[in-house]
Amino acid sequence: MIYKNYLGKRLGNFNSSYYNDGIRGQCVWYVRGRAKEKIGVDTKIRGDANTWYSQALYKGKSPQDDSIACFSNGPYGHVIYVESVQGKTVYYTEANVGGIDGVLKSTTVTSFTGRSGYQGCIYLNKYKKPDAKSKYGTATTTAPLNYRKTPNGEKAGTLSKGTVVTFADSSEVTAGGIIWRKIYINDKAFYVAKKYLA
Repeated sequence: MIYKNYLGKRLGNFNSSYYNDGIRGQCVWYVRGRAKEKIGVDTKIRGDANTWYSQALYKGKSPQDDSIACFSNGPYGHVIYVESVQGKTVYYTEANVGGIDGVLKSTTVTSFTGRSGYQGCIYLNKYKKPDAKSKYGTATTTAPLNYRKTPNGEKAGTLSKGTVVTFADSSEVTAGGIIWRKIYINDKAFYVAKKYLA
């Protein structure tokens, strides 16, 4: 789908059964329906929008395709459906902000994450396709983080801040005065410093 061609158009079908859960027109009603309609996910999260991020199982600071951005501003907060992130552009839809609900909009990633009250995003694809390896849990990087082939060993690459990682096991290894956790990246095991995970 070429999202820029759909700017200003409603993407969801509000007459479908996907949008029968909650108070029609509210932001939480909309993102819940959109997640069901587009990728078949129901996070089971309920309550005001400003509580959604804390309730989420899979989340991080960076917007991703098919995620729910959470904001704590105002008495109830706000949630937005992130349709796609392409380069430096975020394509998103939302409800209860004036105008036509569910209409595709775009902005830069920097402007989007810089909005008042931004908490982060709920990663819906993690709900859709739970990884068998995720039984040991996940964490989010709190800073740009190097991953290594062995504890305190050769650098294999760097993860950006806000990346959700999946633990490969429950072990913690101390090397070089640092506690290391084993994680999966593209189905390969690497080690990262525990202190940069939350």
